[in-house]
Amino acid sequence: MDNKERKISDEVLMKRQIIDEDFYSITSIYERLRFILLYGILAPSTHNSQPWLFKIRDTLIEVYSNPKYCLPYADPLKRDMYISIGCCLENIIKAGRYFRIFEKLEIVLKEELVAILSFKDVLENKDPDLDFKEYLEAIKTRQNVRGLFENKNIEESIIDEIKSLNDFEDIEVLFLKDKTKIEEMAKLTAEGIRRAYTDKNFRKEMSKWIYPDLIKTRKDGIPTSSLKAPFPFSILLPYLIRYLNIGKKLSELNKLSIASAPLSIGIFSKNNNPESWIKVGMLSERIMLYLKTKEIKTSIFVAAIEMGLTNEVKNLFGTELEPQFHFCAGYMKSNDKYTPRRSIDEFIMH
Repeated sequence: MDNKERKISDEVLMKRQIIDEDFYSITSIYERLRFILLYGILAPSTHNSQPWLFKIRDTLIEVYSNPKYCLPYADPLKRDMYISIGCCLENIIKAGRYFRIFEKLEIVLKEELVAILSFKDVLENKDPDLDFKEYLEAIKTRQNVRGLFENKNIEESIIDEIKSLNDFEDIEVLFLKDKTKIEEMAKLTAEGIRRAYTDKNFRKEMSKWIYPDLIKTRKDGIPTSSLKAPFPFSILLPYLIRYLNIGKKLSELNKLSIASAPLSIGIFSKNNNPESWIKVGMLSERIMLYLKTKEIKTSIFVAAIEMGLTNEVKNLFGTELEPQFHFCAGYMKSNDKYTPRRSIDEFIMH
């Protein structure tokens, strides 16, 4: 691929303007699987760190963790890293099923090698599976929103459908619909944020991932517009995070956002290990994409889990299983801007 084609590919990725039908104009296995990866790298990740790498071998895609993008203070157990990679795997599988080429997933977990995806009939131009069409559109338009949700409930039929999406025996998805309990989860999250921001090393690490929109060269991290930070405060925010403990203010803003949500969703597991975290990521992304097909927005909040409030989260959701991931869902007018992504070629190992 020449430099001109790379630039076009990067621009398409930044605007999420992937044209699904372009898959059929590609004539090599390698390039078709590379095209599939365009959907994978649009997955959410902690601080938009994009901690994945890929190696294409014939009809296989090997998925690796990238040690360069580990977050020792925000994610010391690497739980969120594996959850992020699980989200990425789910996107790749969804795209593979749409083009009818996905065969199987093997979770490996050997050093940096996390998983191997197998594909079949890669060069056959089969009609796409339209059951996955909405999911591919959701992959391209999903956002982790911030702000207040509208005062509008989510239908019970949608919640029932979410339950049916879980095909993992050792993973459970639970819900908070009662306003009082959602407010309690908001308080736990606020406490988690306050605890995190008392750590100077956490603040220093966090400040490296947040930057003003005026910086156009970044292809990862969180632009301040994604946090709905007003100008000119957005310019100062990275410095405030690094040098001042603004955890109390941030915790109050996040508490208000969670408390406004009509639905709080927790993902729990029987085991607390990387394989479970990968499954949690896959299921979480599956649910978030499904909700996006219903024009329901999602907002991720994991501070209570990360900062040692797991027993309180268990009690609130009424389970003995380990809490691994939490997000809110509801209706919201969201930002039209997407968080950036690094070039697809930066993720592919040779």
